Amino acid sequence: MYYFGNWICKILFLTFYPALLIVIVFPFLELKDQGNKNYFLFLRHAIIQSINATTLGHAWGAIFDNETNALVTGFAAMSFFAVGCGSLVSTKNANNFIKFVSFCSPMSYSIELYFKRILSE
Repeated sequence: MYYFGNWICKILFLTFYPALLIVIVFPFLELKDQGNKNYFLFLRHAIIQSINATTLGHAWGAIFDNETNALVTGFAAMSFFAVGCGSLVSTKNANNFIKFVSFCSPMSYSIELYFKRILSE
């Protein structure tokens, strides 16, 4: 219950930080459609990714009793999932292990929303 209450208290930060980030980054993407609809779609994807990462962190923290172990292994898991999400390299021609990591990675689905939006223009 502690993690759920903590997560609810962080909702303001989880929405404010992506909104600020998208305000700064969005004009420099030079998309064909710079309208409000496209901006709010990017904002929605950023909020989804923020909630996704925070929820993964809280779930990871609930597994461990020791805070230090949770932090260290949580950073390692996030780095591991970030490699498999396909934002740095294409996982289309990767080996089966990387394809499995990409399938299991919670980050791959939120990153995919960004790429579909950018490439659909």
